[in-house]
Amino acid sequence: LEASRCPNANHVLQKCITTTPPRALEFVIEELTATSVRQVARHKYGCRVVQRLLERCPPEQVRPIVNAVLGDVTGMSVHQYGTYVVQKILASGSLRDRAYIQQAVLGDLLFYGTAVNGCAVISAIMDGLTLEERQALCERVLEEPGLPAAMACRSQGATLVARALDTLGRRGHGRVAAMITTVADATIAARYGYIVAECAGRLLQHDG
Repeated sequence: LEASRCPNANHVLQKCITTTPPRALEFVIEELTATSVRQVARHKYGCRVVQRLLERCPPEQVRPIVNAVLGDVTGMSVHQYGTYVVQKILASGSLRDRAYIQQAVLGDLLFYGTAVNGCAVISAIMDGLTLEERQALCERVLEEPGLPAAMACRSQGATLVARALDTLGRRGHGRVAAMITTVADATIAARYGYIVAECAGRLLQHDG
């Protein structure tokens, strides 16, 4: 699929995918799986083509693509471009596939939380959870030893920590207030700790 990696042709291919009946796209999927799904999914332009296929085609049709991505879910999740494909599966994939990714990420939260692009996958997981499930995940993120401070070294990570605080802040009881203060103190020295501090200050002021 040379077109998928061309700065111009990839736009044409994406347009074809979005306007063509899924059954007529089988040849694209076959060619993609005959070469290397992961290689295309890790490409600057190829990842967009893979995302369009995931959006357009029914789950059973893109199963070979999804299986290839999930076969290296860790590497794909933290890759500069592969992460977008993983996030697309989290947004529109089957319950089974979303659960598989979630299990992998939660099984090594410290790694994903501190890896480049890993926080985006954690955030995408949160988007698909119920409020109760999201609150439970936020507690895990904030209570993982050393994780909030490490995450606050990057803008993306600090933003996720702030989101976790904001999610839990709605509970409004003493334990959460103590957690907010603890996390703010732990991250204040980090490069993007001010993002967490601003969120914590707003939440504590509101509770007060």
